[in-house]
Amino acid sequence: MIHDAYRVLLQFQSPLRLCAGHVYTTILSFSPVCGLTEHYASQLHVPYVVRGQPARWDAKLITTDTQRTVLALKFFPEGKRIAMGDDRGRISVWSSVTGAEITSTDAPETHVSTCSLDISTDGTRIASSIRFEDAVQLDIWDAITGSRIFRLGDLGTFQRDTFIAFLPNESKRMAITTTELPMQIWDIESGTLLAHFGGDASGVIHAAFSPTEMVVASVDNSGVLRTWDIGPIHSGSNSNASETDSHPCRSVSASRSGRNVVSACSGTRVVLWNIA
Repeated sequence: MIHDAYRVLLQFQSPLRLCAGHVYTTILSFSPVCGLTEHYASQLHVPYVVRGQPARWDAKLITTDTQRTVLALKFFPEGKRIAMGDDRGRISVWSSVTGAEITSTDAPETHVSTCSLDISTDGTRIASSIRFEDAVQLDIWDAITGSRIFRLGDLGTFQRDTFIAFLPNESKRMAITTTELPMQIWDIESGTLLAHFGGDASGVIHAAFSPTEMVVASVDNSGVLRTWDIGPIHSGSNSNASETDSHPCRSVSASRSGRNVVSACSGTRVVLWNIA
């Protein structure tokens, strides 16, 4: 019944702001027939709706008009906040409970073609990769105040697709890859390049971390799947490189244990790999 009350408040929050307190319980009568409110209507002493209630609650919880075109979305680890990146370069944080904006960064008011976001495990940092007409801009933001903490320079006009991700369980180090350069690990507090995953890898089109282990899987331009041990962060050892026959990889994800990797190929195949 608490769930019914919560959904009623979400669905009717606008008119409820203008109503007297007793309406809060009366309006519970409009809960779906699948809820407990109908079952206990007589005990609650609220009017009983004979017909017309929805069969179940709508899956849509909140609709928010951001006044901008949203290019990227990312839930915070605790699930109560959402980071958004829009077409004017503004990064904002919204409440997933009320739909209200919590904080935002200063917008450059310049047209943005693509945007990607990642959030540190502790929820205090937001990393953004924003592509303008002639450059890719990487920034680290304070998720509470919206202020910029660090800017990682300008990657130049040739970098069209940039992947950014905080290392698992960290807020100080992050991985950056592009379609024309191998993967790099940066210290975002000092702006220092810690590791360069070079070897024979070409530019990376997709990468994924294991959530708990220091293992990252990457797919390069030629479709070769590689896994990297990033425990010894300054070495960046290549623990495995797997050719994928005549079907180059296009996407990859690592399991929580770091032992398995799943890859999607340009054909119709999805391959599960054991890298332990």
